[in-house]
Amino acid sequence: MNPVLDILLFQPPSAPVLRLTMILLIAAALEALGGLLLIRKKTAAKTVLAAMSFLSAAAALILLILPAAEVLDPIPRPELKPKGDPRDTAAAFFDALRSGDAQTAASLLEGEGQLLIGDPTEDEPVQLVRQAMIDACSVHLRGGSVIEGRDAKQSVSLTALDLNTLQEELNRETEAELRALCELRPRRFLADENGAFLPEVRREVWAASLSRALEHPENYTQTAELQLALHYVPLGWRITDAEELLNIVNGGVSDASAEEWAARSLAEASGGLVYDRPVYTVAEDAPAGPAFNAANYVYTDDPAVVQQIVDSAAVLMDGQELCWNPSIRRLDGSKIVCYCDDTILMICWKEIVDDCCLSFCEVKIAHGSQLRRSLAGGSYSRGPGTRIKESEFAKSVNAVASINGDFYDYRNLGITVYQREVYRNNPALLDSCFFTASGDMLFSHRGELMGEGEAEQFVRDNDVVFGLAFGPILVEDGEPTYTVSYPVGEVQFHYSRAAIGQLDHLHYLLMTAGFDAWYGNVPDINRTAQYIAARGVDKAYALDGGGTAEIVVDGKPYNHVDFDIERPVSDIIYFVTALPEE
Repeated sequence: MNPVLDILLFQPPSAPVLRLTMILLIAAALEALGGLLLIRKKTAAKTVLAAMSFLSAAAALILLILPAAEVLDPIPRPELKPKGDPRDTAAAFFDALRSGDAQTAASLLEGEGQLLIGDPTEDEPVQLVRQAMIDACSVHLRGGSVIEGRDAKQSVSLTALDLNTLQEELNRETEAELRALCELRPRRFLADENGAFLPEVRREVWAASLSRALEHPENYTQTAELQLALHYVPLGWRITDAEELLNIVNGGVSDASAEEWAARSLAEASGGLVYDRPVYTVAEDAPAGPAFNAANYVYTDDPAVVQQIVDSAAVLMDGQELCWNPSIRRLDGSKIVCYCDDTILMICWKEIVDDCCLSFCEVKIAHGSQLRRSLAGGSYSRGPGTRIKESEFAKSVNAVASINGDFYDYRNLGITVYQREVYRNNPALLDSCFFTASGDMLFSHRGELMGEGEAEQFVRDNDVVFGLAFGPILVEDGEPTYTVSYPVGEVQFHYSRAAIGQLDHLHYLLMTAGFDAWYGNVPDINRTAQYIAARGVDKAYALDGGGTAEIVVDGKPYNHVDFDIERPVSDIIYFVTALPEE
């Protein structure tokens, strides 16, 4: 309490002092009036009267204050006695808290004090916190108050929500939920390019964690034994020295409002977390991929079954669109073959276009190291070397799916790259296709990269792992090319064809066009380009065709191979799972 106000309010002066004060005030008024009468005259009297008026008023004020020290007023005076029970004030304070009436509760505190239950808000998580603080608050007033003059003490047992304990739970739950989301939602819907979770995702998860935690607020309470200090003022008893009390009823935090606490809580629970989903890779020099799970192959003729598999691969697809769709006119009696795990999704189907049977194998992988090339015999051959049937080849490298390569050892044209080394550099006549460590397809056109060291520099600059020499380029920038003549592949004639295309990042389409059932209208190279371009690829490249054109899944040819006989080949392009075998 302010001592001057305390004197003026609770120690009124006695009658003699009041009379003397009145005389001094009247004198001050007369002196001031005299000064006003002389205001137009320049006399020393005017200055004297002004000074006397000031001194008289000051003396009157001193007479009102000094009686407390009994200097001028030794006569005992009756003090104003407190009324009411301080225990009732304490009870009224806690009743207001439990009803959410922050204004009434604050009015029963002496001095400044901020209550987090104040300031209603439309923010749902903040409303939850405020209500939990109200619901968790319980109090027991122990005995009556001890009163000494205008001061009193009241023993209290107080239980309140502990926001610090709640925060520890929010930190655990928010992190666990964000980690779980990494397995359920594509990255692009969760995090930015730096891996930081998007603000709306962080808030969604934090709010959900808060809601679950506050279903049991009793798990996050604290109980304290307090001695409330109260002081009597003209308006009644008020709680004073309330710092410890406010700390408990505000959950043990120093935030100025529930909104401020919520913002800080969200930042603490999720601000430092980043998208962190396990990334599995396959060593570039590994002779084979990890063993796949044969039970993951699904054979079906029901598009609904395929859709269930696709839905399970939402994280892997990362928001990309599939080329596959249920409305495709499939070859009667043909089976759709699927394979899916956390690192690879494969869908194979056959469809009929222009009386031609097209076999497709769409593959989405998690990492570029899952797209590979293997050479028969395990090393580059400068002449006819080891050749293996593709179905056996695919099994030996644990291929989930594969397609024939460029039959590199049959000719000496184009640029051949294997395990980052340029083995052949004869680019004058053929388009070349390169695959980078990140899984992207790159092209060089015939006649490019002919200078000394240019091919080697291109491989280094673009992180190329392997390259193919067949062609031509079928699709570039989403548009089909047109080829009049080309030194390999009998482009103007109608032969079985094989091609590989890229739909999106780590997303590919393998295609063969050939004889199957009663369909025999096989295409020339330009019709092949149109067929694969119509499936939405951004890039596509022709592989060796004829009897070599073959897609293998589950260790068996998927398309019909010319003459029903697999041709032994020198190389294949294949996809593997990246899940460790253990």
